[in-house]
Amino acid sequence: MVRTILLVFAVGCGHAAEAPRQASASPTATAGITFRHGVVVNHWLASNYDEVHRYGGAWFDREDVAWIARHGFDHIRFRVAPHAWLRPDGTLDPAKLAPLDAALAWAAAEQVGVVIALTGFPGMPERDPDLGDPAVPAAAARIWLALARRYAATGEQLRFELLHSPPAKSAAVLPAVHAAALAAVRAVSPRRFVYLGVPE
Repeated sequence: MVRTILLVFAVGCGHAAEAPRQASASPTATAGITFRHGVVVNHWLASNYDEVHRYGGAWFDREDVAWIARHGFDHIRFRVAPHAWLRPDGTLDPAKLAPLDAALAWAAAEQVGVVIALTGFPGMPERDPDLGDPAVPAAAARIWLALARRYAATGEQLRFELLHSPPAKSAAVLPAVHAAALAAVRAVSPRRFVYLGVPE
């Protein structure tokens, strides 16, 4: 039985940064995915502050993705805290990425798009991060380069949101963070659709 989950309409994700396309090109090459009617899933891969909402918990699964698709939504925006994704040598840990990989497979089976929206970067505190720290742009570039490489073969049903809800107090330093992260993605995936988050 599909569990009840909190669904939030996925609108206002930020500004899109996309490589130039021909005027006749479709926003997505995947039939039926317009990225206009979506939901946000939180407390599954981010904001895991208790046992009920532990990282990759069983409360969200393939049945939930099927339910989302049946009810007319065409994409899911996953808020993700990637703090444990990088090993000490800077490579991605496949075990930590397993829930996200499973969700991507479930979404592909249901013809549902996915937005990966990072809530921070490795090396930053999950709560009250300081985007003005000079190490942040490099941290942003490092994780997004790794993710862009891992998912380079995934089609246009996958989009990236570089940083979800950046702290308003750090708005002045946000362009440097975005520029570093976007350059990392573009080095691997020149045509990947990317959202640039804005302060709330």
